[in-house]
Amino acid sequence: MRTNMAVASYFLFKQEIPHTANWRPMLSALSLVHPEVEHWFQTRPANAHYLSTRNSTDWLEGCGATVKDSTAEKVKNSLTTFKTFAYMADECTDANGHQVLSHCVHYLDVSGRPVDAFLYVQVIEDTLAASVTTHILEELNACQLDPKQMAACAFDGAANFSGRHGGVQALLREKCNPNLSYTHCRGHLLQLALVQAADSSKDIKKAIKLMSSLCYFFSKSPKRLNILENTEDTLGLKFKLVQPGKTHWLSHERSLAVVLKLLQPLLLALKSIYQNGIDLSSEAGGLLLLLHSEKSIAIGSLVSLLLKPLGSLNNAMQAPATTVVELCPAIEGTFGSIRELSIEKVLQEAKTSVQKLTNEGIYTESLREKDKKCLLRQLKKYTDLSLTNVRQQLLDSTEPLRSFYRSLSYKTPPVEWSEALPAMGLPCAQDRRENLNTEWNII
Repeated sequence: MRTNMAVASYFLFKQEIPHTANWRPMLSALSLVHPEVEHWFQTRPANAHYLSTRNSTDWLEGCGATVKDSTAEKVKNSLTTFKTFAYMADECTDANGHQVLSHCVHYLDVSGRPVDAFLYVQVIEDTLAASVTTHILEELNACQLDPKQMAACAFDGAANFSGRHGGVQALLREKCNPNLSYTHCRGHLLQLALVQAADSSKDIKKAIKLMSSLCYFFSKSPKRLNILENTEDTLGLKFKLVQPGKTHWLSHERSLAVVLKLLQPLLLALKSIYQNGIDLSSEAGGLLLLLHSEKSIAIGSLVSLLLKPLGSLNNAMQAPATTVVELCPAIEGTFGSIRELSIEKVLQEAKTSVQKLTNEGIYTESLREKDKKCLLRQLKKYTDLSLTNVRQQLLDSTEPLRSFYRSLSYKTPPVEWSEALPAMGLPCAQDRRENLNTEWNII
C-alpha cells in the first residue's frame, strides 16, 4: 500500500499538481482501480488512514530527501574518479511569497558523460551575497561534498550572484577555490539579448505586452473567461490562452501562437465585454483597440516566428551533453532560419488576416501604405538587432573557449599546437614527432 501511495504522490509532484488539494481525490481514484487499496482504506483505524494533507506533504518532503541523498551519492562516486564538480544555483520567489534558493550540480557519470541534477531547494531570509554563499557552503557540507572540489559555478547575471568583487562567485572563489570558473547562464544571456532588442521599439514592446495582458485579463475572471470560451465554442475553436513566464522570455512564443489562432473569438469577446459594461470594461476597450490593429497582428506574427528557432536553440543549450563546439553549428543554423524569415510575407499575411476579420463583420484597423513602410523598417531593425545581440552574447564571448575545443577534436596535432610548443618548453623538432603526438594525446 505504501508503494501505491509513493507512486500516487510522485505523480502529483512530477506533474506539478497541487498535492494538498488533490491528495484525497488521487487516492480515491487509486482505490477504484486497485481493490486491495479500497479494502485497505475500509479496514484501517480512523487515526491511521493516511488521507490527511499533512501526509501528502510528508511524502513530498520524503521524495525531496531521497532525491537529495541519491544525487549527493552519485556526485561523490564521480569525485572518486574525476575529482571535480560544478555547481549551479538560482533564486526566486515561490507561490507563497517566500524567497527560495535552488541548488543544482553538474558532474560526470561513470562513463564520463556530463549530468545536470537537482540537489535541493531551501527557503532563505535574504538574497545578500554573503547569506547565499553561506547557504551554498552549508548545503554542500551537509551532502558531504567538498566545496574545494568545485571547479566551476553558474548563475544568472544578477549582481549579488555575478559580482566580481562582492558577488557569490567572488566569495566562493575566495573561500573554496581561487581558480573557480564562473559562467553566466547561456539561457539567461539569450533572454537578455531578446529583451534588449525588443526595447528598441515601443510598438514591439507594446505588442508583446499585449499577449500577457490578454491572458491575465481573461484568466482572472471566470465570467470573462466564460464569455471567451462560449465564443470559441460558437466558432468551433478550442484553444487555451498561455500565460508567458515573467523571467522566461522565450515562453512568449507559445502565448503569441495561441493569440494569433484566437484573434476572432478574442475580438468578439472583448467587444461584448466592452459594450455590455461588464467589470473592467474600460480595460477590455483598451485591449480591443490594440488587438484589432494590423500593426499588432504583424508584430505578433513576426516575433512568434523569430522565437521558435531561438526556443529550439535554448533547448539545445540546456542539454547536458551539448559541448561548446556542438553549439556553434546550432547557433549558426538558428541564425540561418531567422535570416530566411520574409518580413514582407509576414506583413502580407497580417493584411490577409485583417481582411478575413473584416469580411466576418469585425472592425479592424488597417495599415496605410506609409505606415506599412515604417513598420517594415522597424521589424527589419528588430530582427537584425536580435541576431546581433545573440551573436555578441553567445558567440563573441566564447571564441577562445570554442577555439580550444575545436583544436581538441583533431586526430593529430594542428599547426597552432606545433607553433605553441616552443613557448611551452616542449620539443618541436620533426624527429621528435612521436613525442609530439604523445603530448597532444595527453592534452
